Amino acid sequence: MGGVDVAYHFESLDFLANQRKFNAFLADFEAGRSDKVKFHQHTGVEFLHLLRGKMELTIGSDIYSLAAGDSIYFDSTVKHGYRRASSQLTTAVVVTAA
Repeated sequence: MGGVDVAYHFESLDFLANQRKFNAFLADFEAGRSDKVKFHQHTGVEFLHLLRGKMELTIGSDIYSLAAGDSIYFDSTVKHGYRRASSQLTTAVVVTAA
């Protein structure tokens, strides 16, 4: 919308939970060029488990190639960005905690 490139779509899996200690999301990743990765950072840690597809996850200056069934846990205060690395739908469960 409005000409903005969207790299991913997050859906909250625990929106109605009271007094959450972490946040859980189902994420679908869009195809994108490696030079257009959108980086962000936030407090705490992040756990990502890839359900289907392939993706590249850049954390700082390190690039990790993930395939369905792979998981990664990292310090989310470090700038990071996601990029779908295949033509197929790429979906993950992402959990963040402060």
